[in-house]
Amino acid sequence: MRPSLFLLKKSGSSNRWLARQQSDPFVNSRSSSGRYRSRASYKLLQLAERYPHILPAGGTIVDLGCAPGGWAQVAADKVGKRGRVIGVDLLPVRDLGEGYEQVSFIQGDFLSPEIYQQLVKTLPRRSSARNVEVDAVLSDMMANMTGVRIRDVENSLELCRSALMFAVHYLRRPTAGGEPTPERPLPPSSRKGGNLVLKHFAHPDFSLFKKTELEPIFDRVHYVKPESSRSESSEGFFVCLGFRPERGRPGKIDGTVS
Repeated sequence: MRPSLFLLKKSGSSNRWLARQQSDPFVNSRSSSGRYRSRASYKLLQLAERYPHILPAGGTIVDLGCAPGGWAQVAADKVGKRGRVIGVDLLPVRDLGEGYEQVSFIQGDFLSPEIYQQLVKTLPRRSSARNVEVDAVLSDMMANMTGVRIRDVENSLELCRSALMFAVHYLRRPTAGGEPTPERPLPPSSRKGGNLVLKHFAHPDFSLFKKTELEPIFDRVHYVKPESSRSESSEGFFVCLGFRPERGRPGKIDGTVS
């Protein structure tokens, strides 16, 4: 029996995917080391190598869109035993096991008020004027692709804005001087405001988002495409360093939970 055209296309696509996986150095590195759960771990590793203060030692990190847990592993390695990593995803995430006791996961939709409030309640309290402060918010969230370019961009932008809204409320504010303490052993450079990392896909709307909503409230905003991000993918990352809320408010954020 002659195979259908659909099966031929599917087979060709599968073969190309397998060939790409077999030749991918980051897939091979993940498989050989057995250390990280996902190829995406290397993206965060490369971002952290370029901007070491993204994940400060002893810091509190929120990982949005955390499944299967690769970014949480990298974040936990960087903040160390005195730090804290809290991941959120629609999908269940298997516990990272021994050596990652500082990591916890919440399963659910970050956009829902219930999960949002559960996350807030999980954040560690600190003895400061602001009871809860996060040192970095990481968002690897991605909406399901519809194949309709305009709709996909809108959905991705909504996720980026949701992560930004959370960051506006809970990122660490800059402090004027002072020294690290045993309870919070951060390096002097970490006295600046907290950091935000957002995955997005190249589109003019995101250039406007960067200019009007990110740059007004961060010291520096960089667009980065890590080496480990596939060349054919349009994904990239905004690395936002040094939260400075006193400089203004992003135009699209109203302080409410959507």
